[in-house]
Amino acid sequence: RTQGSEKGEKPRPNLKDASDALRDDRAVVEAAVRATRGGFISLAVASERLRDDLDLAALAVSVYAPTSGVDIDKGYEAMSERVRSDRALFLELLAKADDPSLRHPHMPRRSHPSRAAFLLRAAAPALKADKEIVLAAVTKEAGDICCYRPVIGEAALALQQDRDVLLLAMGFDGRKLSYAPPAMKNDKTVVL
Repeated sequence: RTQGSEKGEKPRPNLKDASDALRDDRAVVEAAVRATRGGFISLAVASERLRDDLDLAALAVSVYAPTSGVDIDKGYEAMSERVRSDRALFLELLAKADDPSLRHPHMPRRSHPSRAAFLLRAAAPALKADKEIVLAAVTKEAGDICCYRPVIGEAALALQQDRDVLLLAMGFDGRKLSYAPPAMKNDKTVVL
């Protein structure tokens, strides 16, 4: 029924090993999502039908607590494409994504990859091609010097080469010029 708990913590629901019938029971999955501050942990192992439920996904975002230590992008990528195409849900998730408490304690902010990049990687193709979404993710990533692929690298190719997106990304980290098309790499107003 529950996973082992740490010193005095309340045991967490364990849907991963539950029967298919329970993982397809909306009331059971909703209760599990509410019981875990990481919400998406339970939703990620729910039935395919429930991973396509926008209301359950919104609930998972609303109960998500940055201090849960849960990689929200991992649960988000398990959702259906329809859920991962929802703009409002993505933006709400992005707003909670980069709380400093989510970072590994031995990795300072400036060397840890942004959760925004991981979320955009998990997003549906429609969101990766949405300029407003990509600009929001680039802004959220501000100040991170990513050791992995940055947000701009997760955007659709057309937006990787979009002047506004590129200039915003370069404003935070000039190395993002590597994503620019040759004409922009030769443009003094971009380079300087």
